[in-house]
Amino acid sequence: MNKIIKFVSEQLSETTYHIYHKSGLFISYVPKKKAAFQAVLYVNFGGRHERYSINGEDVTLPMGCAHFLEHKMFDNPDGKSSDAIITSLGGYCNAFTSSTKTAYYFSTTENFYECLSHLIKFVTTPYFTEQSVEKEVGIIAEEIRGCVDDPYDRCHINLLSAMYHKNTAKNEICGTEESISRITPEILYKCCEHFYTPENMSLCISGDLDVDKIVETVDAVLPNFSKFDAREINETEPQSVASKFVSAQMPLGKPIFCIGIKINDIPTDKRERLKQSAALDIFCRMIFSQSENFYLDMLDKKLISHNFDAGASTTKTFSYVSFSGESDDPKKLARYIRQKIREVKQKPLDAVAFERELRCDYASFVSDFDSTEDISFMLMSYASGKDEMNIFEYLDILNSIDIEYIEQLIKRVLNEENMSLSVIYPT
Repeated sequence: MNKIIKFVSEQLSETTYHIYHKSGLFISYVPKKKAAFQAVLYVNFGGRHERYSINGEDVTLPMGCAHFLEHKMFDNPDGKSSDAIITSLGGYCNAFTSSTKTAYYFSTTENFYECLSHLIKFVTTPYFTEQSVEKEVGIIAEEIRGCVDDPYDRCHINLLSAMYHKNTAKNEICGTEESISRITPEILYKCCEHFYTPENMSLCISGDLDVDKIVETVDAVLPNFSKFDAREINETEPQSVASKFVSAQMPLGKPIFCIGIKINDIPTDKRERLKQSAALDIFCRMIFSQSENFYLDMLDKKLISHNFDAGASTTKTFSYVSFSGESDDPKKLARYIRQKIREVKQKPLDAVAFERELRCDYASFVSDFDSTEDISFMLMSYASGKDEMNIFEYLDILNSIDIEYIEQLIKRVLNEENMSLSVIYPT
């Protein structure tokens, strides 16, 4: 039996629906009177999912399986590609893989329900052959070589390997040329059987649509699946970083750097995790944004260029604050960043800067409701069927952040001993 819950935000004058489909699929929908429709169907299966257990059996996958699967799910027995089929219906279709999930999405101004029907069909109906998988190995190998040749990608990947001992956050999402060569149709079918089940998927939709028609479309195409029983196996990650410094050489005009501070204290509750992540982002902008003294001072000392960036990354299993850009002396810059964090821990934060950056978060969240594309990806980040968190709760989360919370948070989680520096020097 399908269950539908309606949430209304009087503050935003917006509505969202949570639909708990009888198959186990969770659907979140925000009605919006826009010309375009957008749908994202995502699977909780990403680059970091390498080891898991199911029915008492431990399974280890070659690195890069989730990304490889993303490529191959578009294949059909009749030889037609699913993205071409959605294009013929007037839509645009694409996909991406992150560390934690694989997302398939389309946007269109017509034939939404037909596009939605096909999206669900091709994501839940795998088709692989030895020949097509072998061909894809060559295609993805080219993609891997492109990432290896990108100094910014290489610098970030090296940083993750420096910060983490065992956490699969350091996995290369595309895998390696060696690991993808071990992927077979049998392995891909096993991944689909174990992870591509409705209970492990969510569908996020925005546009001027009918709730009942959405449910009717899903009812018509979603077959019955077995329950989601796969359980990820995670090795215990040490508190320390694996390495404080890592470097490489590539053809560059100036050294590029990634500095990361590994955070070990990660809330298990999703709302608390979002609060901590938002607070860390606010802190980074308060201290390190282009309008702040630190940025201007480092620019004046010629230790950074204009593309300096700072922010936080947080998931259920890994979290860190990072800084990236170009520098003639990355080690010296890292010392300045360490010193700055040490200083701000010793005195009250600037209330005016806090208020400004908090308002920026409010403005960004509200403005995202002007786009069906932005709404669907916000739903993917915030809405969750298992904990029944709706998208409007993010405003409550922002409301709960005050300057004292951030001051206490940075003292607790930003440990300078957990800082790693990754540098790519010019050859």
